[in-house]
Amino acid sequence: MTVAYINTWTPGNKTELDAFVDDINSNLAASGFKVAARAATTAALAAHTATGALLRANANGALAAQDGITLVAGERLLVKNEGANNTSVENLVYTVDQVGTAGTPWVLRRANDFDVSAEITGGTRVHGDEGPENGGRNWY
Repeated sequence: MTVAYINTWTPGNKTELDAFVDDINSNLAASGFKVAARAATTAALAAHTATGALLRANANGALAAQDGITLVAGERLLVKNEGANNTSVENLVYTVDQVGTAGTPWVLRRANDFDVSAEITGGTRVHGDEGPENGGRNWY
């Protein structure tokens, strides 16, 4: 097994921290692991429109809790229940761009490590961190 060098960072230095996180993500991706999603869907999302890398709710309102977890902006969600027999191309990992409010729709953006097809290969594995149904599970 080869161990890759991973940068370190100075606390409070966002540039160094971003480089550190990128190094970790690169090493994980090379091994087939992806950064874990905080939660995973247990049913199809509310009515939405897919445009490019975005999923946008068709109506204003907050993103419903997913597997009992209320997500906030920046957190990752594994969307896995879209389409007939869960086969939609929308079934990927997203980052919450906008949680949604009474005056705005929720918006999910395809996660950086799932935004081009070359990053999604056989053996790709995503871990769900939390939730009574999906917490602690892995998806390939």
